[in-house]
Amino acid sequence: MVASQDDDGISDEELLTGTGSGGMFASGYLSDQPLIEYLGESERVSYLLSNTKKGVREESDDGSTAYTPGDGYQAIAAVTDTRVLFVVGDCSEDGDEMFGVPYTEIEDVKTNRGVLKKSVDVWTTSGVRWRFFVKSGVEVGPAAEYLERAAVVWSRVEGQLQHARKYVAAISDHATEGDHEQAREAATTAREYVEEARRKAAELTEDREDAIWDRIETTERRLEKGVLDIHVSRADGQVATAERKWQAEQYNDAYDSFLAARNQYELALDIAREQDLPEADDIRTWADEVTQRIDQLSKSPLQRAEDTYERARAAEDLDTTIELLAESLETYQSALVLDWGNEDQRFAGDSETIRTQIEAVVGDLVGARRDLAEKRWRAGDWFSETGEFDRARSEYEAAREHVEAALSVARELDPDLEPALADDLTDLDAAIERLTDRSNGADRESGESGERDSGDGSDEFGEVVARLWAGRGWETATRAEGVVDVVATRDHPIPEKQLVVAHQCGPDGTCDRTVVESAADTRDSDGDADVVAVLTDGSVTDDARSVARERNVKLLDGDRLADALDAAGIAGLDGESGTV
Repeated sequence: MVASQDDDGISDEELLTGTGSGGMFASGYLSDQPLIEYLGESERVSYLLSNTKKGVREESDDGSTAYTPGDGYQAIAAVTDTRVLFVVGDCSEDGDEMFGVPYTEIEDVKTNRGVLKKSVDVWTTSGVRWRFFVKSGVEVGPAAEYLERAAVVWSRVEGQLQHARKYVAAISDHATEGDHEQAREAATTAREYVEEARRKAAELTEDREDAIWDRIETTERRLEKGVLDIHVSRADGQVATAERKWQAEQYNDAYDSFLAARNQYELALDIAREQDLPEADDIRTWADEVTQRIDQLSKSPLQRAEDTYERARAAEDLDTTIELLAESLETYQSALVLDWGNEDQRFAGDSETIRTQIEAVVGDLVGARRDLAEKRWRAGDWFSETGEFDRARSEYEAAREHVEAALSVARELDPDLEPALADDLTDLDAAIERLTDRSNGADRESGESGERDSGDGSDEFGEVVARLWAGRGWETATRAEGVVDVVATRDHPIPEKQLVVAHQCGPDGTCDRTVVESAADTRDSDGDADVVAVLTDGSVTDDARSVARERNVKLLDGDRLADALDAAGIAGLDGESGTV
C-alpha cells in the first residue's frame, strides 16, 4: 500500500504508523489514529514532511486560519499519488484535523526559506493557499518539485479524460439510434484522448499502480464497454437482417448476415473477457444461438423442399397437388444452386441426390397437370356434345393451359416427356377446331333469330327454372349465352340478385366441380350478384359439393329439383309435374 517515489522519499516510516504524544526529548505522532489510516485503500505515499509547532496555515481572501498540533504531537504533510494530505495531531477538542487537496485542484506550488523555518505553499484553483512549515534543515525541494509536476500532469490528464468521457457517452447515444458509423467514430476519438492522457501520465510516473493510471484505466474501461456495445448492437442488427433474409428465402444473404453477427459477438466477447465485464456470459450465449441458427439455416432449403413435396403427395385434390409440386420443384432447384460460388459448402444436400429428387418431382408435376388437363378435356367433350359450346371452349382452353405448363417444365428438366405432351397438345387443338366448326354450324342453323339451339332441351330447362323462381316472387330473365341461364332479382324484403345455372345432364348424368367453379367465377366477376345457384337434373359429385361449400355456391340436384317443381305445381321437361 505504501511506496516511495525514490528510496529517500519517506523520511520516517514511523510517521505512517505511529500514534500518541512524545516526551520531553521525543516528538509524538497523531492523536486519533496513525497516518496510514487516513489514506485511501490504494493510496501510495511519495514524500512525508512534518513539524511539531507551526502546523499548517489556510489562507484566502476571507482571512487565514492556523492549525497547530497539540503538545507532544505533530503535523504531517503526506505527498501521495493523488493529493497532498495535511493531518494535524490533537489540533482541537475533537482530536486530529485532516485536510486534503487533490492534484486536480492545485494551481501552483512554491517554497519559502527563512532563518529558522522553510515552508511549502500550495495554491488551489479556488484561491486558497495552504502553507506547511518545516525546519530550515529539511530538504523540501524534491517534494515540492513532485507536487508541482503532479499538479500539472494531473490537470492535463484530467482534461484529456474529460474529452474522452464526452465521446464515450456519445458512443451509447449513437449505438442506441443504430448509427454505428458515428458510434465508431466517437470511439476512435475517445481512444485518441485516452492515449494522449497516457502520454501525459508517463511524464509523472511509469508505475501503473499509481492512482493517475487507475484514473486512466477507469475511463478506458468505460470506453471498451462502449466499443463492446457497438459490437453487440451491430450483431443484433445483423441477426434481425438475417432473419428477414431467411424469411424472404434469400438464403446466402441470410448466411452472410449470421456470420457477420457472430463475428461481432465474438469481438464483443473478447473485450468482455479482457476487461472482466459481467456481460461475457450473455454474449457467449448470444454467439452460440447464432451458431445454432446458422446450422438450422443450412438445413432449411432442402428441408422445406422435402416437406412441401410430402404435402403435395398427401393433397386430396389436383389443384393443390400441382401448386405444392411447383413450389417444391422451385425450392429443390434453389437448394441445388445455393452453394455455387461458395468456397465452402454452406447448405445441406448432395447435388446428385437433389437432382434425382428434382426428376421425381418433375415426373409427378407433369403427371398431375396431365391428369387435370384430361379432366377438363372430358368436361369440354361433354359440353360440346350437349351443345354448350362456350363452356366446352372454356374447358378445352383450361386443359390446354395445363398441357402447355407441363410441356414447359418437361422441355427444361425432362425432355423425354416432351413427345407425349406434344401429342396431347395436337389432339387438344384438333378438338378445339372441331368445336369451332360445330359452333359455326349451329350459328348458321339458328339464323338471324339468335335463339339458342334447343335440340338438347337446355333452353326449355332454363325456362322451367325461371318459372320456379318466378313462382317464389322473383323477377326473372333468361340468357341465351354464357354460363348463367337465369338472372333473378327482387326488391323485397331486401334488394337481391341471384344468378342461376341450369345444368342439364340427364337423370344418369353428373354435375362435377368444373360446373360449380365456373358458376362461382361468373358470380365473382359479375360485381352485382349476391348469390349463385347451380340446378341440375342429374346427381352432384362429392368433389363438386366440396367446391360449393368452399366458394359459397348453392346446389340443387335432380331429386331436390323435382321435389321443388312438384311443390310449385310446375311441369317438368316431359310435361309431367315434378318430372325433370
